[in-house]
Amino acid sequence: MFFFDGSFGTYYRQITKLDTPPELANTNNPDLVFKIHKEYVNAGCSAITTNTFCANSLTFSTKEEIEDCIRKGYEIARKAADGSALVFANIGYIYDNSKDVFASPQEEYLFIADVFLECGAQNFLFETFAEYEAAKPAMKYIRQNNKDATIYITFAVSPDGLTSKGLNYTELIKHVSKDNLADGTGLNCICGPAHIKQLMAQLMQKENISIKLIAMPNSGYPSRVDNMYFYDNNTNYFAKIMAEIADLGVLVLGGCCGTSPVHIEKMIDYVANRKASLANRDDVSVRRDIEKEEVRRSTFSQKLKKEKKPIAVELDPPLGTDIEFLVSSAIELKKHGADVLTFADSPLARTRACSFITASRVKREADIDVMPHMTCRDKNNIGISSTLLGGAIDGIGNVLLITGDPASHGTKGVFSFNSYNLIEYVSRMNSEYFKSTPYFIGAALNTSAPNFKNVLARARKKEQMGANFFMTQPIYSQENINNLKEAKNTLDSYILAGILPFASYKNALFLNNEVSGIEIPKEVLDSLEGKSSEEVKEISISYALDIINQVYDICDGLYIMIPLKRTDIVIEILEKTKNRRTK
Repeated sequence: MFFFDGSFGTYYRQITKLDTPPELANTNNPDLVFKIHKEYVNAGCSAITTNTFCANSLTFSTKEEIEDCIRKGYEIARKAADGSALVFANIGYIYDNSKDVFASPQEEYLFIADVFLECGAQNFLFETFAEYEAAKPAMKYIRQNNKDATIYITFAVSPDGLTSKGLNYTELIKHVSKDNLADGTGLNCICGPAHIKQLMAQLMQKENISIKLIAMPNSGYPSRVDNMYFYDNNTNYFAKIMAEIADLGVLVLGGCCGTSPVHIEKMIDYVANRKASLANRDDVSVRRDIEKEEVRRSTFSQKLKKEKKPIAVELDPPLGTDIEFLVSSAIELKKHGADVLTFADSPLARTRACSFITASRVKREADIDVMPHMTCRDKNNIGISSTLLGGAIDGIGNVLLITGDPASHGTKGVFSFNSYNLIEYVSRMNSEYFKSTPYFIGAALNTSAPNFKNVLARARKKEQMGANFFMTQPIYSQENINNLKEAKNTLDSYILAGILPFASYKNALFLNNEVSGIEIPKEVLDSLEGKSSEEVKEISISYALDIINQVYDICDGLYIMIPLKRTDIVIEILEKTKNRRTK
């Protein structure tokens, strides 16, 4: 086993009661820095990390100040270790560097690594990273200049396994393992020991990682008082869970925020004295066999699988609280042949009732399969996880995952994910939380895009992330149909062709000019101008049926959108396609 020290920063603040960067103490209080390092050395750790986590442009305004802090911090740590422990150059994640000092974080990492190499550093810890690619140039540089250097990189993730960039910890660790730049990788910060243990157990059940794994959790979750964070004194609990993490096969242990020299000392003693047995390992769910459960999909997915060409009909959740129109429409649509009802997630970034809650209500009232949409725009990973768990509890089996229309000026979108990350995230939740009743995952496909080759490349990536089916934007032209054919020949997933009839000439103009991804041919628009409501309805239905006839043998199903609450138009389309669907 190899043991790192705990958190220099939070221990420094605990002692000094100061809310200033601890790195400043390398210059203004070096004796205290030495004393803290020495306490961790005396606790029995194998290595201490330099007091340089924020020795970068987030704290200092010039390269000279950064270099001075690094040099002084490395020298203090070297003297404190005094041959009893290794010294690791600590390089913290730079989430937004100062452009006045460095052009990019990558350039800054290279500068920091170079200063450490000049100091004689042999060991490097890239700590609390939210991504991997940004660190790679500096890691390569270290390897080129010192082939015998030890390089570790750890990622900070929330309990769901995602970094602040929305990246999945399993994929990051797999990437590091395959690159041969690092000697070890793992997790630190944000999570307490129990969640780190859970994430490590899940990783090791699924993946065979070829390099050392590292676990350096926080002592727990803090409380905040007067802009300072405080952690409970839970040394015995921390030590016990860390020993259980060691039982998993994690070879490098340490602590992050809230962990003092006492935490580290007790962890080392507990690991050394613990007699781990296979039974104990079974108790902590390490070597349990994962039974293959029969996956029960949505009825919608079963119809796709049986090539029954299901029809999805989209309804917009209400702007207020009156849901009667939605429920009555759902009952009628089901009666006339709709197989699944989809519910948009505040389309055009206008607030509507929650798509998941609306879908649940309609599912109960109309007894029909439902598919809420979920955008990246309005929820962070906590909100998304919560919504998905609630939907699963209520029996929702389908979800359409999309980026979402951008919020209007003055309203800030969240966008913790892009559509790829969101698809991957839900797919991973399927394997971890919803194994017996997973979500059937859909994604959007724009057949009107100017460069459809790029759209197909993105769609292939979405398939790789876990998308099961695609729903196209409304199809209006021969070019759209040709692109649909190309998509069907390229992708392995099911594709539903989008059909959106018009409610009026004004409605058609709005769709064509103000809704991204929709292009209505000029001759169609011209045919609607000046026509009565009944004439527009007749033209609209006729045109929709013509498109359906052209795409029916190409696609796996239809995705019909209701224009401006005109359920009557969609019901007539459903009736006029019934004979074809029952053949």
